[in-house]
Amino acid sequence: METEESKFGQKPSMAGEASQAVSDAYDKTSQVVGDAYKKTSEVVGGSYDQAMSYGRENPAKMTLIAFGIGVGVGLLLVAAGSRGSRSGRFTQPLIEALQDIAGEYFG
Repeated sequence: METEESKFGQKPSMAGEASQAVSDAYDKTSQVVGDAYKKTSEVVGGSYDQAMSYGRENPAKMTLIAFGIGVGVGLLLVAAGSRGSRSGRFTQPLIEALQDIAGEYFG
């Protein structure tokens, strides 16, 4: 039968192993999150650079696209604020047309 001393003698060892396991898991998680952040920032940076380059090469198209997006968002906000009104029958075809135009440019 074990004595109280042997029971207490094992607890610090078990606590040390648990602490090490938690520390290892934290280190691995930290590394995975850091890698994911790095990859995400590279992709976002590349997309931003690509969009800026396209905007410099085609300023008129980008202006029209930005205008269309603004009109579309505005119409969506108006339609969302006035449910049940007649504006829905006018805004829906316009929104679909804007989606088609945007699809041609980005598709």
